[in-house]
Amino acid sequence: MKNILFNFTLLSHCYNPFNNALTITAKKDIKMKKNFTSFLLFLLILINRMNFPQFELRYPDLPQDQINDIVFLNDSKGFFINDGGSVLMTEDGGVTWNIVAHFQRNTFSQIKFIDENNGFAVSPYSHIGDDISFIFTTDGGFNWSAGNVYMGDALTFLPISESAILKSLEYDGTINKLDNFFGNWVQTYTIPYFWNGDLQSPYGDILQFQKLPGDRILALGSSWRAKAANFISDSVSFILKSDDLGSTWDTLWCDFSFASQAFAFANSSIGWLGSEHSRIYKSTNGGISWQLKYSDTLNNFSIKSISSPDTNSIFAVNGNGKVIYSLNGGVDWNENQIGQGFDSFFNIYFLNQSKGFLSGYDSLGSNFWLTNNGGNTWERVSKSLRGNLRSIDFINENIGIGVGSNFVYKTKDGGKNWKILYESTSDNFSDVKFISQDTVWVVGYDSVYKSINGGNTWDSFVLQDNIEFMRGIEFLNSNIGVIFEVKRNLNDTTFNYVTFDGGVTWKPYPIDYMFLTSFFKLKFTDPGHLWFVNQQGVWLSKDTAKTWEIINNEGSLFSAFDFIDSLTGVYIPDHDIINYSTDGGATWDVKDKPYPNQSTDVFIYGPDHSGRNRVLIGGLDGSLIRYILNDVFIYQIPTYTSKYLFNFASYRSGNKIHIWLGGDGMTLLYEEQFITSINDNEEEKINFSLSQNYPNPFNPTTKIKYSIPNVETYRDASLQIVLKIYDVLGKEVATLVNEEKLPGVYEVEFNPVSGIWNLASGIYYYRIKAGDFIETKKMIYLK
Repeated sequence: MKNILFNFTLLSHCYNPFNNALTITAKKDIKMKKNFTSFLLFLLILINRMNFPQFELRYPDLPQDQINDIVFLNDSKGFFINDGGSVLMTEDGGVTWNIVAHFQRNTFSQIKFIDENNGFAVSPYSHIGDDISFIFTTDGGFNWSAGNVYMGDALTFLPISESAILKSLEYDGTINKLDNFFGNWVQTYTIPYFWNGDLQSPYGDILQFQKLPGDRILALGSSWRAKAANFISDSVSFILKSDDLGSTWDTLWCDFSFASQAFAFANSSIGWLGSEHSRIYKSTNGGISWQLKYSDTLNNFSIKSISSPDTNSIFAVNGNGKVIYSLNGGVDWNENQIGQGFDSFFNIYFLNQSKGFLSGYDSLGSNFWLTNNGGNTWERVSKSLRGNLRSIDFINENIGIGVGSNFVYKTKDGGKNWKILYESTSDNFSDVKFISQDTVWVVGYDSVYKSINGGNTWDSFVLQDNIEFMRGIEFLNSNIGVIFEVKRNLNDTTFNYVTFDGGVTWKPYPIDYMFLTSFFKLKFTDPGHLWFVNQQGVWLSKDTAKTWEIINNEGSLFSAFDFIDSLTGVYIPDHDIINYSTDGGATWDVKDKPYPNQSTDVFIYGPDHSGRNRVLIGGLDGSLIRYILNDVFIYQIPTYTSKYLFNFASYRSGNKIHIWLGGDGMTLLYEEQFITSINDNEEEKINFSLSQNYPNPFNPTTKIKYSIPNVETYRDASLQIVLKIYDVLGKEVATLVNEEKLPGVYEVEFNPVSGIWNLASGIYYYRIKAGDFIETKKMIYLK
């Protein structure tokens, strides 16, 4: 009968009366209690998030998170787990893979099956909010559930049956066994301890288990810690054996003055052992003795993983990504440099002498390879482009541009497929902005790029010769744009370059603040409100980046924000809280995050059926949360990755809004949302108007407000606005406005005695001309 301990779901983990019994030290019990409140919050999040459409991983075809373990049940069906918290399955021998289970903010390290149906995976705690350490399947991997077996401290593990499991403890050097209903772990082996200064430390760790035919289990150990402290000089590597399924252990073998990190047995007799200098040893007597078969004394990379699908085949990979293999029992050897790393993590798995898989790193990051000819040649499993989407923008639901590193990418199907449009040999790109389907702007570190044919060809220019760095670009419309956070060589001042003629000319405006820290986003909400946030706080410009004021002085180095209009905004000043304002930043309400993390971008995408604005917050480690202003809950959203997520892009079509979120590893998430139309008729409420000045009569100043309608005729074009002052004889005495303005509401201040004006008391008239609209009003100036 199956032990029901292994069949508790995530919900039962919360209510299991034996929950505390699963921990074996007081320290771990305290850790679980500290996480209990967070766990309850996550449970509420998981339940309530079902009310929303979920983001899909639109690109790449495989998550680019590090793959930590691979296992196959037969020639067709296999699984791998990764740092992103996903279990992926193939049923065609590894040609295609699909996510069958995902547990956000969990890093799965190992996956093992005991038969065709029952499998297990572990996730040692690695993130704040990572509440799952053990998952299992009983239907051959199609469905996975979180169990209440505590594996957060496991360095490695071995499921023995449906009701028994072994684990070695990280930083502890012990082997523990669980085979009882009550969840009590029994310590069955303890590595010796030594005095390391004033502290007692274990000699090392138990690194790997392997079950052989019958009841024999082998465990590979390393006394690396004692060797590093010069407490011992030999017998660093050892193998333990158990003939009673892990209840008792004896030393089978102990030798070497160096540590071994991987072993694999093809049967109960023939095994392989890997260590530093890519040494590979062979045993023909079940691990009692070992003979050196291969070594590379020119490098010091250790063997990281070994696979031996039969008695003649041995495949190993070292920390530099070199695959070392023999197909005749170690008589002849071949090498193939596939990956690239500096003593990095690599994992190798072969189904048979021909087909194998390799996970690890190369110069572009994590990768996953397949061979069908015994390791002679390898190809990437994923067919997607590699790189990063540091900035994205979409002009409609299909066409988008992305930039990352020295590449510009384009998609024509909403992000399902991408192609490289442009590759720079000297510049890195930081931001992109669509103006129309044809006009695209891209900012590099030192050059600006423009395309007028949708990205097919590009022209570049420099703002001036001494530019060292440019952060990004933002446009209000086709004419008005800002290139922001521009740094010059040997100059600490931060500049913004502004254009009013569609990029024909750019004028620099310095930000008058000493030691201004970086800001990663600039946002227009209307012609009179331009925002950014940084370590100094929330900044606002009312004159298109010419001058700035701080409206809130709370911030952090990587603050994230968004404003949906001139009143409603959200910004994240640190790892723990969400601030939002509905009065243009005059006051802020505070909401706690469900877990601390670094946010990178915020997107407010409009009201729900109750008129409440909804907010998305992306961040590092694949974090994505949804928050409805004034709601009780914050909802965690699965992203199927732990890669950094950088910025949102959106396109609205009627009451539907398309939302994308781009990040490292060419990660692109997508969802559709419906938004209500409570703002759809606001355009009709704004007409040409000239308000009565206030105060009136006045002394010494008065303010004049006027509006330009946001109707279809003027939606994409600015108007030449002229606002002048006349005396009672009709003589022009002052010009307050004479420039192009976009639709919106504006206010200008008039001081009769400032600048070149020095007017006498009396009656004056002010007159506005905007297109065909002309209106005049009277005001009285009293000294």
